[in-house]
Amino acid sequence: MRRVLKIVLLCALAGLFFSFSAFAQLHIFYGNLHAHTSYSDGAGDPWEAYTHARDYGKLDIQGVTDHCHYLQYPLADGSMRLPKTFQAAREMNEDGRFLAIAGFEWTLTGQGHITVYDTQHFTHRDESDLFQLYEWIYENDGIGSFAHPGVKYGDFYDFVYDPKADQVMNLIELGNGSTYVSRCINEEYLERYERALVRGWHLGAAANQDNHQANWGSANTLRTGVFMESLTLENLYKALRARHTFATEDADVKIYFEGNGAMMGDILYDLDRVTFRVEYSDPGDTILEAQAIYSGGVLTLPVQGDVWETTFSLSIDKPYEWVFIRVEQDDSNEVITSPIWIQDSKRVYLFNTFSFPARIVRDQPFKYGYEIANLNEEERTILFEIKNDEGEAFFQKTITLEPLGLFKEVVELRVPTKALTLYLDGLPYGDAGLEEVSFIAGIDTSHENYFLKELEPLSNYLESLGGDTIPLKGSLNPAKLSNCHWLIMPLPPSDAMLPSFAVLTARDVELFKQYVTRGGHFIFVLSKEKSLPAAIDSCKRFFEEVGVSVHLDEDGTALSDPENVFTTKSGSHFLFLTWEEATDPNRISEVLKGLGHLW
Repeated sequence: MRRVLKIVLLCALAGLFFSFSAFAQLHIFYGNLHAHTSYSDGAGDPWEAYTHARDYGKLDIQGVTDHCHYLQYPLADGSMRLPKTFQAAREMNEDGRFLAIAGFEWTLTGQGHITVYDTQHFTHRDESDLFQLYEWIYENDGIGSFAHPGVKYGDFYDFVYDPKADQVMNLIELGNGSTYVSRCINEEYLERYERALVRGWHLGAAANQDNHQANWGSANTLRTGVFMESLTLENLYKALRARHTFATEDADVKIYFEGNGAMMGDILYDLDRVTFRVEYSDPGDTILEAQAIYSGGVLTLPVQGDVWETTFSLSIDKPYEWVFIRVEQDDSNEVITSPIWIQDSKRVYLFNTFSFPARIVRDQPFKYGYEIANLNEEERTILFEIKNDEGEAFFQKTITLEPLGLFKEVVELRVPTKALTLYLDGLPYGDAGLEEVSFIAGIDTSHENYFLKELEPLSNYLESLGGDTIPLKGSLNPAKLSNCHWLIMPLPPSDAMLPSFAVLTARDVELFKQYVTRGGHFIFVLSKEKSLPAAIDSCKRFFEEVGVSVHLDEDGTALSDPENVFTTKSGSHFLFLTWEEATDPNRISEVLKGLGHLW
């Protein structure tokens, strides 16, 4: 559900704007909040880390966040690792000059890594999974930060949303690493950032070196910028909880982003129009491009140079919106701010709608999923409806939401139009985000016949006819075939790695017979070279059982029939294509152009 925002750029000339009231009493301090020592898999001890970061890294803030599973075990002198880190932080901390903070990194690769601050204890992966960790941070009033989100270490189950965890998961790393700085903020982290925001999370931008060598702060110029009145621990934790941060690959850039008196990290309520202002200063480092990124798209800001400011306005036509700024410098370093959110003050939000299949067929059943989050600390009861343009309701449900609770549901719908609107308590929330096609063709990949790439010409042609093609992975079953009007069955090659999987089993044949009975159609793609005799025989048995009098040659590469389309008594069509026809864009269009009645 993405709706285009109306955007008006006001001006881009320095010195002509209202003062930054949100930042009037604040200063920027630079920190490295994620690093390791020999207390886990790094180098040195916390005292060395803090000293190096202060004296050589020239940082205002340094965090030590050793891996939690090491913290269970004592050091050589018998002392426990986390209390020792707390001791080092207390001794090295000097308000007004340098802040030393101690935390830990919870790691469970596959689910993700999270750094945790401002707690007196720790938990580890042997006693807590991701969701138990969220609960632990909430109960201990901690501060959580999603670390290096992505394929390698995990993306927190695609950032599945948790309203309670959203209160304490305050940051996300958009940059991570102690190597070449211009590679530390990357497209994968940025894509995961946007995904988390779309799913409902309220997260401030961070960038940290994650040091494992004795180079805390000095490894590169990757920093988390933090806005505070003065350099104290109290102010730091307050700023991190408020998401008053930005991620930067430049050590001393200054960037300010505000809207209607709120600063980056803040939430605005009940506004249908917001004027935003951005100020940038980094003498000697000119920019390549600056963008305002929001849920509906990207706006390029008409600015240049190393010192500039600009304003732009957005008309807000949805109950939940976010906007952040991304700047790329000429030297490829990047700066990304925390967002400003614009929300409905009822604090009940509809997130993460989807349909299955992704593109529906009119008047055919499909699954529709949605989540409704209650960000209030009191119970809420709401009415959720799905209506067409005439106000006719196709779905209604009264839902009671627990405090900081989340309701999830997948329902089956059958609708005559994709033009549907979602309503909460009688007020339009947004469109249902449905896309429509004329038919759906599933491509079997479960019989040693994984040819998705090779069959792209066939898929593209079917899509040009108004259809959609979807891969069917894993064993076939009635649920997978329920939305398919056509089933594409490539014959397996003779050198199949697992020959027994290439054969249609009695279960497969029974499933296909049921599919034919309800009017399903087939496209069989013949083998490129000789197919497995057992696989060919199993297909022939199926053809006989459904009354299709087709004659495959003995190697499964051609038909001996003059026709390539057969129709059963129940009206199911069987179309046979040679490998060359299905994989050649020119030949597939030639073969199928006279068969429009089939689709």
